[in-house]
Amino acid sequence: EEMTYFRKHRTDANSKEIAGYFTRLGFGVHRTNSSWDLTVWKMSVVKLIEIRDPEAPDQKRLNSGDRLVKEKGCPIRRCLSLEDVMVVNEEVHREALKREGMT
Repeated sequence: EEMTYFRKHRTDANSKEIAGYFTRLGFGVHRTNSSWDLTVWKMSVVKLIEIRDPEAPDQKRLNSGDRLVKEKGCPIRRCLSLEDVMVVNEEVHREALKREGMT
């Protein structure tokens, strides 16, 4: 019988803060223990979020162009701050309006 092992998921220092931003903007938020940290949804649009601590030494070199990664074809948005959360919020609104034929 094959055993499944799960790696311990490290929580970034700003995880609670980022999740709170999404909640205050009206998103549903589900914390995951997968390749990403949060699954968020609003207006029938779902986003996968990887939270990164901007104070961590390995994050200093990230720029906005590096904040969208793909895992097995699924886009995962990296969020380091409220600014990144606002970008996701704008994307969700654009996608919802486009879906409804309003753009």
